[in-house]
Amino acid sequence: MKLLTLLIIFCFGLPVSLHAKPEPVKARLVLDRAQVVENKAFHVGVFFEIEPGWHIYWKDPGVAGLATEIKLTSSPEAAFTEIYWPEFKTFIQPGEIEGRGYEGEVLLYRGARLLKPSENLSIKADVSWLACNEVCVLGKTRLVESVAVGSEEKLANTEVYNQYKGKL
Repeated sequence: MKLLTLLIIFCFGLPVSLHAKPEPVKARLVLDRAQVVENKAFHVGVFFEIEPGWHIYWKDPGVAGLATEIKLTSSPEAAFTEIYWPEFKTFIQPGEIEGRGYEGEVLLYRGARLLKPSENLSIKADVSWLACNEVCVLGKTRLVESVAVGSEEKLANTEVYNQYKGKL
């Protein structure tokens, strides 16, 4: 499917750079807890900062584009839900092709639950996206974050999560 989408992008005049120059997107891993509790829900997200004039894609990007992907793993084991996708923006790309995605900034996050006792939880996110303006740039990164495990939850990043929870 990705190959077909890239073929459509080439055919409709959206040049794709296979090198990450320029780098219009910055991504960072953001948890809603500074300390988690075993078997209690929390959220793990990726906060994207997108340069003006650029966009990344929603889970259903339209005819041309690639959905942003976030693959999470953890040590010890945690369970993760599907991605919570905030409301997207519709934009017209070269060739009058409709696309769906995000500009400026966006938080894509997943629910999580620690399944095994531990003192710390390490979370890895393999993240990939297609950023476009007049050209398209494939981007990817691996993000790693550790969080303490304890008997009480400690909140973190509440402002950014509150901003995006209302946009689902």
